[in-house]
Amino acid sequence: MDTYADIAPKESSAWLDLAAPMQGELEENLLARLTALLSAHTSTPGRCTFLFHGSWFNQPLPHGAAEITFWNASYIAVAGDPAELLSFPVSAELWWPADHSWLVVTSLDRESSFIGCGLATARAVLDDDGVEALPVSPADSFLGL
Repeated sequence: MDTYADIAPKESSAWLDLAAPMQGELEENLLARLTALLSAHTSTPGRCTFLFHGSWFNQPLPHGAAEITFWNASYIAVAGDPAELLSFPVSAELWWPADHSWLVVTSLDRESSFIGCGLATARAVLDDDGVEALPVSPADSFLGL
């Protein structure tokens, strides 16, 4: 008996979307779009810090990387150009430019990413047709703060 027959036709794989990013991951096209968009809103576009959750980073450390403890968790800190994010096998949990003009948070425990930024950057993200974004504030209850 086919247990998946009620979910999708037998010849379809729609019931199991292996191409979708996992929770805590940004889809590759969205990540590429965000890196381009956010790089235009910093005075230090080629100089960012990326924090990868240590439990997800299972490859040799890149040159210059450091292991740190932050929020009682192990992280791998890597400096580089935002375009380099596409070369890593997992999404950075936090990343920001050297001038601290914005911060992207993609938590392992959340299905959404958050960008802390100024109004002009927020407007650019919200107005971009390639990014699904909603304005939020610390007062919004789903943030869990």
